[in-house]
Amino acid sequence: MKNQFLKWISMLPLFIIILFAAYLDHEDMQKANTVVLGDIDSTPVSGDGVDEKEMKDEAEGLSYTLEKRLEKREIINGYLVETYREYEIYKDESGNVIKTVPTSNLDFLRYYINE
Repeated sequence: MKNQFLKWISMLPLFIIILFAAYLDHEDMQKANTVVLGDIDSTPVSGDGVDEKEMKDEAEGLSYTLEKRLEKREIINGYLVETYREYEIYKDESGNVIKTVPTSNLDFLRYYINE
């Protein structure tokens, strides 16, 4: 019986360390410091051609391409997070932009900030 008691007592510091680490991680997740960095320009991001699909809209006779644009930059938990939204860019036959429609497709890029 004394041997079992010593076994449990020897595991107590490990259990305390695990609880303390879980507490720190939980506290850190709740304090997600969000800092918005400056104004974002709407410069289109050109990829490898996969995101630029050209299709015809028979109802209006317009073609559109899919384009990703930078929405915002934030610093979250030591990472720079960039959010990109996909847009449908409708053009007429002359290549003039008629309308721009945001989609619900978002992409996030995360960069570690070495401070």
